[in-house]
Amino acid sequence: MKRLDTFAAPFLGTPFKLKAREKDCFDCYGLLVHVLAAAGLLDNPETSDVETIRHLFAPVRVGEIQPGDVVIMDCGGSAGETTHVTIKGVGSRYWSAERKIGVAQVSVGKRRIKSAYRLREGVGC
Repeated sequence: MKRLDTFAAPFLGTPFKLKAREKDCFDCYGLLVHVLAAAGLLDNPETSDVETIRHLFAPVRVGEIQPGDVVIMDCGGSAGETTHVTIKGVGSRYWSAERKIGVAQVSVGKRRIKSAYRLREGVGC
């Protein structure tokens, strides 16, 4: 089974746009749904909602995060911008849709890991 992070590379450099999920720009959730679509797990990333993808994942303990896991960061920002969705890459890198640079591999910096999720057994890429 391929890891989710292996499907993120084609989106490198895609511009950031808050609350967008179009194929040419999106936010952090948009990155996740486009990666899931690239992995063959979603039909339409532009219309998929949280409930549509929630059944694909099982919680993972923060200390057990592996490449390919979906990681929710606590950014400590203002209301509406307190969490950020990333996909764990190799080493200390995470695939992320960042406001100033678009989709990139970044370190988590001052963000704190809030929760993590892994594709459920039997859900393949």
